[in-house]
This record gives sequence, C-alpha cells and structure tokens, in this order.
Amino acid sequence: MVTPPTNRYAFFPFFVLGALFIVLAPVFWLHVEAPADKPGLRTTEHADLHQRILPSFQYGFSELRRGRLPLWNPRQLCGAPFLADPATGVFQPLNAVFLLLPVERAMAAQAFLALFLMALFFVLFARALDAAYVPAMIGGIVYAFNGATAAAMSHPELAATLAWTPLLFWALREYPREWRLGVAGAGGLAAAMLAVAGSPALFAAVLALALPYGALRGTQGIREGEKGALWRGLGGYALMPVIAAGVAAAQWIPTAFWLADLENPWATLWRLEFAGQVPARLRDVLAHMLAAQPDVLPRMAYCGVAALAVLPAAFFQRSARLEVVFFAIAAAGLFYAATAGAAALGDFPREAFIFPAIFGVTTIATVGFDRVLATGRDPRSPLIWGPALAMLVAAGAIFFLASAPARGRILPLVLVLLPFLVFRFRWVGGCCGAAVALLIFVDLYGTGVNQRLHPYASPSGFVAAHRNFLIAAEEAALDGRAVLIAQTARKTTPLNLGMLGALRMADGALLPLSRDQAGWWEALTGNERSLLSEDPAALTRKTAYPGLLNWMAVRVVLASVDSGITLDAWRQAGLRLRSVRLDNGIQCFVNDAALPRAYWVPAWRPVNGVDEAVETLLKTTDGDPRQWCVVEAFGEGYTRLAALLPPAPSDAAPMPVAWAGVWCRIVEEDAGLVRLRVESPQPGVLVLADTFAPGWRAEVNGAKAPILQVNGIFRGLGLPGGAHEIVFRYRPIPFWAGLATSLATLGLLAMAGLVRIARRP
Repeated sequence: MVTPPTNRYAFFPFFVLGALFIVLAPVFWLHVEAPADKPGLRTTEHADLHQRILPSFQYGFSELRRGRLPLWNPRQLCGAPFLADPATGVFQPLNAVFLLLPVERAMAAQAFLALFLMALFFVLFARALDAAYVPAMIGGIVYAFNGATAAAMSHPELAATLAWTPLLFWALREYPREWRLGVAGAGGLAAAMLAVAGSPALFAAVLALALPYGALRGTQGIREGEKGALWRGLGGYALMPVIAAGVAAAQWIPTAFWLADLENPWATLWRLEFAGQVPARLRDVLAHMLAAQPDVLPRMAYCGVAALAVLPAAFFQRSARLEVVFFAIAAAGLFYAATAGAAALGDFPREAFIFPAIFGVTTIATVGFDRVLATGRDPRSPLIWGPALAMLVAAGAIFFLASAPARGRILPLVLVLLPFLVFRFRWVGGCCGAAVALLIFVDLYGTGVNQRLHPYASPSGFVAAHRNFLIAAEEAALDGRAVLIAQTARKTTPLNLGMLGALRMADGALLPLSRDQAGWWEALTGNERSLLSEDPAALTRKTAYPGLLNWMAVRVVLASVDSGITLDAWRQAGLRLRSVRLDNGIQCFVNDAALPRAYWVPAWRPVNGVDEAVETLLKTTDGDPRQWCVVEAFGEGYTRLAALLPPAPSDAAPMPVAWAGVWCRIVEEDAGLVRLRVESPQPGVLVLADTFAPGWRAEVNGAKAPILQVNGIFRGLGLPGGAHEIVFRYRPIPFWAGLATSLATLGLLAMAGLVRIARRP
C-alpha cells in the first residue's frame, strides 16, 4: 500500500507508536535479560559484562561525573590510555544515562532507550519505503525484538549500533526524493553515531549493507531526477561520510594512534562479544529461523515465523520491488558471510554480519505485511490474492517443515489475516495488523530468553561482599599496586577490580596491550603474546618470573584459596610475602620486597627494547634494585641524560650514595596528573613505575623536560642534584586534534541549520 507523501511522517501516529514502543522495550528486556526467576548461569558468554563492560563504564563515567575527561586509566596495567579505546563509548549520546544512574541500572536504561529507538527509527525507514503505519509498526517490533537483538542488547556498544542503523538507512532512502541537504546531514550524523557506538566490527558489517544500498538509491534517484541531479546527488552522498568522519574525529583520531602502538590492533578493533547462538553453517540458518522455542541462549537468526511467512508477498509490491530484490540478495550474501566466510575474513568476526542480515529480512517482511494488508474495494480483486496465496503457501511449508512450536505460531497468523483477506476494509486491516503485531511480539518475547547472569540482577556483588577486605588491601598497598590471582573464582571475581574501586591493579582482563606491555607480560608469565592480548591476567603460582612484580610496585597479592599461592611459593623469585588476611576464600598477601611507585636511583644502563630491559633486570635480582635502572636508548631525554650522567658499566660496583639526603614522594595525583617532589645530593634518575606512553608531558621546576622509558615499560626523568618539583601531565595531541575537528564540524552543521531556518519564508 502506497501512502501519500504528505502523510508520510505525521506526528500523531508516530507519537502513538512511540508510546507503544516505550512500553514494550522494558517488558521485553526484563524478560530476556533479567527475569526474577532466572537461574543465572555463569557461562563464558556473559563474563565480559562483569570483567570488561561494567568496570570500564564504572570508571569512565564516574570520571565524567567529577568533571574530568577519562583520557587515562591509572587503575589497571600500571596505567593505560582509556578514552582512545572506542569500546568505552564515552562519546555515544545514548550512554548519557550512565552519568545519572549506577552502572548496573544504567545498562538496563540504555537498553530500554536503544530498543525504543530501534523500533521508532525502523518505522521511520519503513515509512520512507511508503509502507503504511501498521506494517511499519510490525516491522519495528520484528527489528527491535528479534533473536539477534536479544543476544546483543546487554552490550551497550551493540545496542547503540543497532539503534542508529535504521536512521542511516532512512537517510539513504529519503535523500534522493528531493535532494535535501538536511537529510544528508541527518545521515552523516547517524553514521557518526554508529562510528562512536563502540563496536567497530558491527559498524563495518552495517556499512557492508549500507554502502551498496546508498549506491542503489543514488543511481535510481539520479536516473529519475531532473537536469543537474547527478551533481546534487553525488554531493549529498559525499557529504554524509564527511560529516560522519568530522563528528567522530574526537574518538577515532586518538584511536588510530593508539591502535598503531598495540601488539594486536586488529583483534582489539574487531572485538565482538554477545550471547547468542550463531548458525554454524549456511543450511543451519533456516533451522534457526524456524526454531520457535526458547533455549539457554537466543538464536540470532530467529525473527518470528510470521515474518518468514510474508516474505514471498513482498515481491508483489511494485513500488518497492527493486529494494526487495536488493535486500533479499544482500541478506543471503550476509548470511553466507556469517556462516561460511571465516577463511576469507581473517580476524574479522563473521558473526557481525548476522545483524545487518536480520535488518534486511525485517525490511522484506515489512514490505510483505504492507502488501498483504493492502485495502481494496473489491475482495475478489487479483491484486490481493496473488500475495495472499504466496503467504499461505509459505505458511503451509512452515507448518509441515517446522517443529510443533513453530506450527503453533503460524496458525494464529493465518486465522488472524483471513478476515481481512475477505473484508478488505481499513478498520479490519488495522485490527488484523494490531493482532499480528501482538502475535509477533509474544512469539519473540517467548523465544528470546537469555539465561546469563546480568549485572542488573547482581549489582557489584563481589565488591559489596568484600568491601572491608578491599579497603584493608588498599591500605596495605600504600602507594603501590595489587595483583589478583584467581582460579575457580575467575568468572565471578572482577579481574579489572581497579576500575570498580580505589585499589590500583597491575594486571587486568580483556584489556589491549601495547607491544612493550605484551613483551613484559610474556616474560612475567611465560605465556604467548597472542594470549596476553586477550587476557593479560594470567598470573598463577607457576608464573615464570614473578620477581618482575617488584618493579611494577606490586605490594599486595590477592589470591583465591585454590590458586596454590603460599608464603614460600615466590620467595625464591625475589618476593617476600606475608599473609595478612583471609576473607571469603580470598587470601591477602603483602609483598615487602616491592619497590615504591616513585624512587630515585644514582646510576643507569642503556638497553634497546623491552626484551633486553627485562633480561637485564632479571640478571640482577640480588642486591638493592634501587641502585640503578635501565633506560631505552632513544630520544632527546636519553641524549640529555647521557650528558648529565654517563651510563654505568654493566660490571661496575654501585657508587656510594648519601641516602640520608635522598627524598622522593608523590604529593598529588589523579587520572592524568602525577606531582612529585625529589631531593638528591647528586645527579640521578627519577623512576615512576607508571606506564610509558605517548601523550605524557613532564615539567621539572616549571620547565619542560623529556621523559625517559625506564625499566622496560615505565616513565622516568634525568635530574641534576638538588630539590625539584616534577609534574607529569597526560596531554595526548591526537585527542585534542580530534576534539577540535568534531566541535568544528558540529559548529558548521549548527550554522548551516540556522541559515536554512532563517531563509525559510
């Protein structure tokens, strides 16, 4: 049914549909993710919610609430860039709820908002396809509440990506109608919101569908347009990626520099985590589409048997036949890539293509419902019997091929639509369409169950249960760090504990490593670097060289009772552990051999690379490690240090130092600032056991000073004798360049909008 263009976006129907989706979104999410009677299975599919997402959002948005940009994370891995990781979602507007609510509750609120926008934006896209409101409503329900959504909705980055996807397709479909630059601007903003959602893999998968669709709509509009439409069309479509790149620059310019320094950048960029069953083979896609019964994890290809039954009817819709053919071919190709394209895709997660494939299927189903529910004066008109017969044939095939639950869902669809096929009045169509929408929602509501334990149902369980214990561990750490060694407790204990509380951690889980960090952890644990890129928290009682923890200022070791750590376990490696507390299966040890985070040394030796630095440190585990340090032989800081204090020979005995005149202390710090005071009787090197990374700047007594890379992965400064005040500040130039680009782009868009408003008669 083709709707007159003047009524395409009427306010009242959108208001009613918006109210409906506001009600349905929390009902669906609470049933799928956090029902009161759910047993809450602790499986690997949900571990990232507790280990990565919850701590990351807790830290990032708590910093924003304090009025500080979370550019740096000092709580994990001896410090690491934070905002440069696109998964943090700091620039995603839908994540603003994390500023207002506790993280566990905000995860639910963000999902409610995303589900609402998914459905409403899909209705907008369906109206751009000239679908009537009732079929558009059905399409919105199918898109927002299908199996793929149930698998992704607990992850904020996936929820935001799926929410903005229909708005991008609306702009691609709507722009060729009248070549309005405002629509092109909306498309660019939608693409920017996809880019900063936090899932580059899913964004790339959506672009795999959006780019050819934009090309199709552009060429179609240009061929049908007036003279000069070619340049207007190309200009508008070129404007969308320009706007998207400009608005998303605050995220992606620092991300690009950060990725270049990582050990495994592609694994970090293409990280995709969700809890759903993906068809293993192409022939399994249909089986998943017909599996109308709940399971432990939702089947991602399931979008309701009613939606499958009307797919053939969509090909009878003349006004959208070209797009139906396009989405049919595209969905088949995407399903193939998601099931059989692993070899050709390399590190890219093939499962990401399931989401745009379902979007394509939903679009075809929406057009099919629009065709089946088309009203007419003559009930015997062949214009309705063709698509109706195709739908009934498809329903019969589903009935005979599918299982009993699918049969139970296909029969009500036929019974509900039969009255309208006989009496094709508008009010009958509206009632039948509303009944179909209800049937589809009940179907998806019952099959999208997810048995994972969500943080919403168990807010901060570990931190709350061990609060007093963690406070005692923080006091024992002084200005140092802790590590967490857990065996059976790994799935329940948040390994990124530092971002959930005030305890500074030297390890972490699911955090990207730079090349230098990967080399350090490879030496420490004896594990492969590829494994460390996924989970650097690999410490066990069999760790290769635990003595390196002393240089990381690890003063506290938290170990589960089944980890095998004892007082003598690491003593021969240079650690001096003493047990101070046991709490609910977690043992707290204090390491009396740990170096302080900041100290002064009188001598240094040059090295090239983190591997040589680690080897040199390990060769001299005896004696006082504060007699010397190793310095990377590069940069201005190295040249100045060599002129100030020549390097010590490798076999030289330590020089006598008047240690009574040496004083070094951290006097102030926050996420991106460390202020120290140092006093020494002779030249030496200040060692700060915080991660060396581009973007850090140093001042000595108010004057800029080049930073050294010392002891493999840490920061340092060459200092003359005397009293000094040192300030380290994290000021990454790529971030400020990206932020300026984003603000300039948004400013230009605002000015262009105001000019267009002022020119209206």
